Amino acid sequence: MKHFVIAFDDSGGVEALCRWDGTPIPGDHPITVLTGFFVDRVAQTEFEARWNAIRRETQAHLGFDTLPPVHMRLMWGRTLPPRYRRQPNPYLEADFSDIQRWVSQYWAVIDEFVKRRLAGWFFNTLHRQAAAEAQRQYLQHPEFGQEMRFIRARSRRLYRGYHRLTNSPLLMLYTRSLLYAAEITRATGAQSIMDVLVDSFGDSHGIDTAETVTTMKRIASLDHIGTVERVADGDASAPVQAADLIGYTRFRLEMMVGGHIRPDHALATIAPQRDGISVTSANIPHKVRLRHGDLRAVAIPLHYALARAFVAARDPAFAETYLVGVAELRDRLHAVLANEPVGVSVLTAAARTQLPPGMAKTPD
Repeated sequence: MKHFVIAFDDSGGVEALCRWDGTPIPGDHPITVLTGFFVDRVAQTEFEARWNAIRRETQAHLGFDTLPPVHMRLMWGRTLPPRYRRQPNPYLEADFSDIQRWVSQYWAVIDEFVKRRLAGWFFNTLHRQAAAEAQRQYLQHPEFGQEMRFIRARSRRLYRGYHRLTNSPLLMLYTRSLLYAAEITRATGAQSIMDVLVDSFGDSHGIDTAETVTTMKRIASLDHIGTVERVADGDASAPVQAADLIGYTRFRLEMMVGGHIRPDHALATIAPQRDGISVTSANIPHKVRLRHGDLRAVAIPLHYALARAFVAARDPAFAETYLVGVAELRDRLHAVLANEPVGVSVLTAAARTQLPPGMAKTPD
């Protein structure tokens, strides 16, 4: 039996994909990358000691009173943010050659533990334009757009949260990534478990909260996902910082491959293009497809479960009256999945009777 702990980090655009009327939102970046770094619990203390030894060396070099945080956006780039959490950015005056050396050392620690099969990482990428186009087709569809307008007309406050969740690029990536994490763990043993760390100071707009991850685990029956723990301070967590380092690197490399930014030769030299490395030789994407089939059958109900839970927590009667349960949504989806549907109806039968004439039939 193996017992792992995993931390996730996102890089790239986190804005909603579309406005409520279906107009795509360009976003700050054309892609979003979600990276998971995991380490065997038996090696976690050793990993953290090796990681923090580099931080102590950095602290001594920079002359700071506290250990500097390992956040690539503070360390890498032509223009570094001058402050971080109301304090001066410790890397602001550092020589770039020193920053390169420290980043190389962190990567060397990750690579060593991966080579020993005590740690691993993977990433999933969302291309914003394609994802936004799928959402646009749904929101501007004669049937589904009318449904969303129906919900919005009854409570803009509730619909705002519902829309934010259903149009979140991060949520789309989390649904896929948790399936990956579960399959990696399953491949190492029938009783193996992977606990999830949630960074309290992440920039995921609440998408990676403990409640969100726990709901995903329950809805998708991810038995190999264990506890979901909120990290008190990501700046003190080596797994969270390692996820940040890998995530930022993967994002930069993906942006280079897509021609969105100029080549970053320094970063590419430190961390050449990799597809992710695991503690198992199993083909994890293939295993996920074998277990779950069409991933839309899992991802869409997960999306809906989280959005509906948001509404139900604030107005249970509204959710009960207008929004179908997750099981019924899943049944409706399975009934049309083979036909490549634009979407699936979320309104209850009673709610659909209140739609304007000609809109009340269940979409094909």
